[in-house]
Formats: sequence, C-alpha cells, structure tokens
Amino acid sequence: MALELKDRTVLVTGAASGIGRRLALDLYWEEKCRLILVDVDAAELRVLKDELEPEADGGRVSAHVCDIGSAEAVDALAAAVGGRPLDVLVNNAGITRLGSFEHTDFATFERVVQVNLLGTARVTKAFLPSLLAGTDPFIVNVASMAGLVSAPGMSAYVASKFGVVGFSDALHSELSPRVGIGAVCPTFVRTNIAKGAPGKADSFLGVVGSDPKKVSAAVIRTVKERKRLVLVNADAYLVYYFNRFFPGLSETMVSAAYKVLVATGVIEE
Repeated sequence: MALELKDRTVLVTGAASGIGRRLALDLYWEEKCRLILVDVDAAELRVLKDELEPEADGGRVSAHVCDIGSAEAVDALAAAVGGRPLDVLVNNAGITRLGSFEHTDFATFERVVQVNLLGTARVTKAFLPSLLAGTDPFIVNVASMAGLVSAPGMSAYVASKFGVVGFSDALHSELSPRVGIGAVCPTFVRTNIAKGAPGKADSFLGVVGSDPKKVSAAVIRTVKERKRLVLVNADAYLVYYFNRFFPGLSETMVSAAYKVLVATGVIEE
C-alpha cells in the first residue's frame, strides 16, 4: 500500500529551479504536503514561494536561502527551521562541471564535490533528528546515472554522484527500518544545472534532456513505495544493464560518445 503524503512535511533542497521546482509544485498541488523549500537562489526561491502560497495565505510553505556547500549556512538553516518533526527530506541540490579532469581547475572540482556529496551529507546530518521525530520518515537522494555508470568529461560530477549512491546504501544499512532511504538516478534532464558551463552543455541538455516532471514523479514514487533505487528514463535502464552485462562494449561506446561530445563542443577539453 502506497504511503499517504497529504499533510506531511517535506524539505526539498535545490527547490527554486529544474527538478526541485517541479517537485515542489507537485508536492504542494497534487500531494497536499507542507513544504520547506531551500535554495541558494533567493530571487527564484521567492518567485516559487509566491506562486505556491502568497504571504497571507495558508502557512504550508516556508522558503529558506541556503548554500548547502557551506557548513555555517546549513547550521543556520537547521536553526531557522527550528527542529520541528520532518517526514521527508529530498536532497536534490546539485551542480556540475563538464570538461576533462586534466583541464579542470581543482577548486572547481572541490566545489562540485562540496555541494553534491558533502552538501547532501551535511543536510542529512543536520535534519536527521527531525526525521527521527517524524512519521514514517524517508530520505530521497537525487543522484544520477553518473553515480552508477562512469562518464568521461564530468569526473567531479561522477565522483560526487557515485558518493551519493554509496552514501545512500550506507545510510540504509545503518538506519533501516527507522528511516527509509532511496536514491533516484535519472539520465539527462532539462534543468539549468549546466548554466554558465563552458562549451555547449546548456543547449545540449535543452535538446536531449527529459522533462523534470518525470524525475519529480520518480521521487514521489520512491517515497510512497519506499524504494531503494529508482532509475529514470528508458535510456537509464539501457545504460545500466548494458554496462552490467557487457562492460567492455559499454566502455567502447561511452568513449566514442565522449569523442563526439568533444568534437561538437558540448564538452571542452
């Protein structure tokens, strides 16, 4: 039987755009949840908050500006939320950098890992007591197929997302059955995660990426059915099982695809 989400409190990081924004809309309008929305982009977060719930209405939504890559900012977020019981935590915030490891500035590499992996762990640590006080608590970590199958040209992102998948598995072993843990792994999604990246990565995602609505639905299904791992999009299943059963051929195909992306300017070496 699917878990009922109505009136449950859900915290979503990276809520102001892309997957997080779509998820916030779906949780509010379709699932009737109470929301704690978190993002580093204050302006877009305010737009979303006002769209869902104008200042004088409801009281089902609170919005908090926070850079999850900062320990001080996460501590301030936890203090602002005030330790109230939390039913669901969705660690969705993330950034990326496309380009060869050889030519990636190491500060950029560190920043990707700091936000995607350490930020996920930091937010989880800060809100675990609130989750343990919630009802049938669940954590969803939005990872990526790049956390299951390595992809050249995005080493920092791959390292961080492999870490998120491993972190999810470790948490499941430690916290089950007190807290459920699920990882959601989509392939390309139309978000602004590559905005400002060198090359043509942003426009590439606009063409090949799937609708964030699909990932939002997968996140909600993960919580309701308390799933451990959910792949999103048909190509995710293809890549995952192809890599598992035909690793040599999979590596050859990935290398060929990387050369095409470099040649077309999507990834800069």
